[in-house]
Amino acid sequence: MTGEILVEVPNCSEMELPPPPGSGATWWERYRHFGLQGLSETATEVIEQDSRSIVRDCIPAPLEVGRWPDTRVRTGMVVGGVQSGKTASMLGISALLLDRGLDLLIILAGTRVALWRQTYERLLLQLDGSSPESAGDRWEARALVPQPLALLRGNRAPPATYMASAGGKIEDALIEHRPCIIVVPKQMQHLLAVSREIQKRLRGIEGRLDAPLHMVVLDDEADDASVLDAVDSKMIPRRIEMLWTGDGRTSTVSKRLFASYVAYTATPQANFLQQSHNPLAPRDFCAALRAPYSTGNVAVSPRSASYEEKEGIRSYYCGGDIFYREVPPNKDASLCRTLVYPDARNYPSPAEHAQRVRACADELLLEGLRAYLVAGAIRLLHAKRSGRFMPSEIAGGIPSDQKARLPPTHCMLVHPSAMQGIHMGEARRLVLLASGVDPDSPGAPLSLRPEELVLDIHALRKSLDSDRNSWKRWLDRYRETQRALGLLPGASDLFVPTPDDECALFDILREEVLPHVSIRIINSNPDSDDRPRFDPEPLADGNLGAPPDQMTIFISGNVMSRGITIEGLSTSVFTRQASEPAADTQMQMQRWFGYRGSHIHLCRVFCFQDQFELFRMYHEHDVALRTEILAGMDQGEAASPRFVLQGPRSLATAKVPTTRLPLHPGPTPSVKLLEADEEVAALHNARHLAQALDSGIWVPVGPTSKPRGLIREEPVSLLEAASLLEGLHFAAYDPDPLSDIRFTRWAVLEKQLSLLASEKPLFRPPALRRTQHIVDVRTCPYSIAAYLRLWDAALKRARCHGLFPSDSDSTPWALAQPLLRPPRFYVGVAFGDAGLSRWPQLRERGILTMTRGERPDTPRTANTLWGRRGTTGRYHGDQLFDYNLHELSPPRGTPLWRERGHPGLILFHVVKPSVGPFDAITVGAALPHGGPEQFAALPAQV
Repeated sequence: MTGEILVEVPNCSEMELPPPPGSGATWWERYRHFGLQGLSETATEVIEQDSRSIVRDCIPAPLEVGRWPDTRVRTGMVVGGVQSGKTASMLGISALLLDRGLDLLIILAGTRVALWRQTYERLLLQLDGSSPESAGDRWEARALVPQPLALLRGNRAPPATYMASAGGKIEDALIEHRPCIIVVPKQMQHLLAVSREIQKRLRGIEGRLDAPLHMVVLDDEADDASVLDAVDSKMIPRRIEMLWTGDGRTSTVSKRLFASYVAYTATPQANFLQQSHNPLAPRDFCAALRAPYSTGNVAVSPRSASYEEKEGIRSYYCGGDIFYREVPPNKDASLCRTLVYPDARNYPSPAEHAQRVRACADELLLEGLRAYLVAGAIRLLHAKRSGRFMPSEIAGGIPSDQKARLPPTHCMLVHPSAMQGIHMGEARRLVLLASGVDPDSPGAPLSLRPEELVLDIHALRKSLDSDRNSWKRWLDRYRETQRALGLLPGASDLFVPTPDDECALFDILREEVLPHVSIRIINSNPDSDDRPRFDPEPLADGNLGAPPDQMTIFISGNVMSRGITIEGLSTSVFTRQASEPAADTQMQMQRWFGYRGSHIHLCRVFCFQDQFELFRMYHEHDVALRTEILAGMDQGEAASPRFVLQGPRSLATAKVPTTRLPLHPGPTPSVKLLEADEEVAALHNARHLAQALDSGIWVPVGPTSKPRGLIREEPVSLLEAASLLEGLHFAAYDPDPLSDIRFTRWAVLEKQLSLLASEKPLFRPPALRRTQHIVDVRTCPYSIAAYLRLWDAALKRARCHGLFPSDSDSTPWALAQPLLRPPRFYVGVAFGDAGLSRWPQLRERGILTMTRGERPDTPRTANTLWGRRGTTGRYHGDQLFDYNLHELSPPRGTPLWRERGHPGLILFHVVKPSVGPFDAITVGAALPHGGPEQFAALPAQV
């Protein structure tokens, strides 16, 4: 077995359970035996390390004095990648908590019944080590609610019914210090029934308790329904809170009850950005999980988003690094195939544009089908040579002891829309395209009955005979992928047929793949258990029948975009469009992530190019977020991350309102603060400029009769430019780096980029005094300087997750960095018409002052800094001051962005204020394109 056990777990009732450990086994020993048996030694070690770390650092026992607030409630979050093993972690910490003496373990198993059953089955098999039939044998070890036979075998019991029948068992377990495990979906009636029964039982036994009770609530898929919006209109978070507060708020219902709420999700953006009045907001701790890949530290510290899995690619978590980074898109070896989304401006009418979009989507759909079918033949050929059955051989059933010889599950997912009404139409198009029929032709059927949603085997076989090259091309591409991944350990062992195997391969495609592929539409409501079925079905004669979804093309929307595992997923066609895409929603749609190392070279994703760029950006942001959390864990700071990232064309989440904070200060940021009232700071600034004027050779700009200023002939580096900005002091503005989220951002980036001690800190105010006055980051000299320091550090690092060049928001920094060069900055002093400076050290150097309109602010602030803006004639304007010296063609347009590769500008201004004895020294900057950019999402009220 491979690491796929983390995400592809058969129905527990159909598995042959290994012998249990001894009767005195701990919960962890049982979990290690039943739940981790198929994992590598390295993966098992890391899961145990991370589980023990989370329990130790985040979930204290009730008697750990000083770690509990007065409310006796702690809330926090655990973050992992999409389909990367969150459930394995959740069960791992459950085992450790049960060993520690946990009283109440409540697992919130998603909002859909299908997820509820899937989670319950895994808990029963992997944590409890039992089956629905044998679960009753362990009542002396724990109470389990609901009873598994009621949930997994018969009709789903109403929550009030199963809770009422379990009430006595819960009470007895709490009195006898046996743990009680409750697994419920996040639905109103279930949560109400559970909370009412718990409160009833606690009231009944409170006088008989001889020790505090500890309740731990594990919320799986915690960003789904557990996030409270700004107007407090959602009820699920409050119903979850009632599990420990009853009808009250904030504190637990009893002074003897201590409650820990642990949110698990791969997409925590909304949880971190939600309003703080949500009782489930992560206030006390935050942790992140690691996934197996080719690099990373196995030891607990320093942590990284991945760890090196010694067993190689077959045990890797195949996430964004493999799909979006290992091979660029649209090469023969690429895992991602894209088409450019048609530009509406190129079509005379919306109808013609929509028609072209549909044609492109059909092309993705048909190519995806060919890729899926050829990949299925390759997997079956390999299975046949490994002694496994072919689909035709299991049609009548097989003996139960031959279950291991079943052919591999092989699936495809088509995701056209969240709208259920579109799914049937997409299935129709797929069937007609596979038959060689244009779905939009006059003779094409307008609809198909469910029983007609089958592939036309005759038409596909005819295509195989007449257009063999279109099919063989996919075999060649899979060979290229295997070669492209060849540097990863174990990739050379991935199976791809040789040229001598082609006849056998296409025979299998004709006879074993085409006749056995089915099409299923899954778009059910939350109360349905309509989910994929990957387990063999028992027959009346005692044999096992073929799994219903052995080879299935699923056409679905949001119901297949969260939590549900699609075993053997090979091909994904994503034609969905979003006018304002949200990262958390679309991250969950990437069901192609997971433990697919055994057939990763046969996996393909088909989508539009702009959607691919969004997926790639989401991955970069995801790694940046988890890296920040992991760095905090290393430093003993189990706190929520300070920044959640989003893109220039996408939101971090649509579940709560947010604002967007860019990193880049803009093309021409300027410091509008005028230090003209406090002599010490004003004199310091005058000396700072005089010292700069004494460095290098300075030449005049403009005619002798009307000089525009002075400029230094030799430009300076990024770090030298940063020092010039940081050298300014202001009596009323000396910000504390920890005072505002706009400033703490720099410390976050230091962690994410693992900066050296010599490169830190990025943000360097004078620290002579601490003031609370805040200015816009684009006018803060220390923020602009911090950006220049970051730019310098980023150019020295190939991987900077979450960053992209300012002029290419679809390109991760890792891809752009080899083409980037550090800019140089010219330094100048602009002259005005207000006479020589009153500072002696500047007057003797011929520095002329200027006037600027002022706002009645404290501190004193100019309305604007940049002066002459004309770009006609021989003078290009103050924002292009240095272009008067070198021979580069100046940029045009608004805003005035300098091209990548052009120099930057630091331009000092000496301002004579409206009142006061001191001239103010301030500065403007002009930055070329090519610097690092990212957008942070902030709660809307910030």
